[in-house]
Amino acid sequence: MARIDGGEILTRALRAEGLRAVFSISDIASGPFLRSVEAAGISKISPRHESAAVHMADAWARSTGEMAVVVGAAGEPQNRAKLPNVPWPVDEQLNPDDPQPRGARPGG
Repeated sequence: MARIDGGEILTRALRAEGLRAVFSISDIASGPFLRSVEAAGISKISPRHESAAVHMADAWARSTGEMAVVVGAAGEPQNRAKLPNVPWPVDEQLNPDDPQPRGARPGG
């Protein structure tokens, strides 16, 4: 059996849900996922800032009725754009010793 990485597993799950576009700020951490997205024929749209990615994904979802995914660069989530009434996941880089993960902090 061929080995696959987490990026490929996530891509397969999102593709099965009908995802057609990912809005992404590329960095080294998201490389495997973004490579598998492109290989699966999902459009990768690369704006210059997370706030632009969020607004583009919001417009995509509202205009097409489809799911939209934003992949942000690693870092503090409060530096990223947020829209009212749009869920924002807990930051992907959690410190297990931190009693209050970054995504759970006020403003984060």
